[in-house]
Amino acid sequence: MRSFDQGKIKEDGTIRTIHINDYFTFIDTDPVHNDPSHILGTKQGTTLFNTPYYTTETHSIIKPTLMTMGTSFVHLFVQKGTCTVETSEGTVRLNQGHSCFIPWISKSYTIKNETPMAEIIQTYIAS
Repeated sequence: MRSFDQGKIKEDGTIRTIHINDYFTFIDTDPVHNDPSHILGTKQGTTLFNTPYYTTETHSIIKPTLMTMGTSFVHLFVQKGTCTVETSEGTVRLNQGHSCFIPWISKSYTIKNETPMAEIIQTYIAS
């Protein structure tokens, strides 16, 4: 069933058939079933994704926060604000839109907000 065509012409020079009426017979136009909020679900706590391969969480940092690491490196992305990330090996300043990796060997790190609040997206390999 084809509901659109991008100018495709058959080898004999005729235009491919478009099945618009059939298409609208079979699509579900119920507004309830076409509301994106029904498929997006509700955020559970700070977890955005929890797959068999990785976990992604969001954190709002309003005071220095010590984060302990499991058995994986961590990737941090600053969604909003500015912060510093400190490990025993050093410190890095991250502005909105910047990211960093923290090696597993660090075991823990501290995030300090430099703006009233920093929103961080943290991703790590699930163990």
